[in-house]
Amino acid sequence: MPQNKKINPSLAPQQFNIDNYESTARLTAQQWYENLLHRLFVNTYQEQSDIEMAKMINLRNISTGSRYEKDHTSDFFDQFLNRKSVSTLTRDEHIHMLKTPKLRHGNAFALVDLAVPSSILEKDFKSWIEEQRQQLNINARKIQLTKTKLRDWHNSMVLPYIDLIKWHELNKTKITDSEMGKILFPITHQNDCEVGEKIKRTTRKKHAKNILSKSNLRALVAQANQI
Repeated sequence: MPQNKKINPSLAPQQFNIDNYESTARLTAQQWYENLLHRLFVNTYQEQSDIEMAKMINLRNISTGSRYEKDHTSDFFDQFLNRKSVSTLTRDEHIHMLKTPKLRHGNAFALVDLAVPSSILEKDFKSWIEEQRQQLNINARKIQLTKTKLRDWHNSMVLPYIDLIKWHELNKTKITDSEMGKILFPITHQNDCEVGEKIKRTTRKKHAKNILSKSNLRALVAQANQI
């Protein structure tokens, strides 16, 4: 287990080692997706008030860094995030979606007359989509996850940032941007103020804020074989 002799134990757990995240430089879209699912899993347990489980998975994420191996914990998310943009719901899935606002957000349900000619259905469906977006105040996001974008995530150290900031949140402790910066960018010629601004303006605001959104995760799946 890696030891952090030079890092204040109040700022990072002993399992943390920035070298464990080095492989983010080479992750594919699919591998980013798999890594981010495990971070989303921590959030889910936290929202369900199972803090001990959230802490356990968070520490596991910190220990493994980006060296992720797929396991059964992804199945819950896969059934929703890997679903096509238009799909058929079973009765139980429909009921579950209706009872779970978080899963229903961004989704709409329709009754389709399959006997109508396809040309008419396509026209009506296009109009219906625009109407639903206006009513629900949802804009179609245009996300292009290029190799450059994935590289930016690595350069900004967004994955270790997510893990460490969640560790502090779960343990009800705090860390400043400059303290975080010195941990994530140990080899830098920037001063504390400059590295702190890098965390604030790039790592947190530009990348970490939306990286775990459902639309971003779906974009990763959609583009997994295209990047």
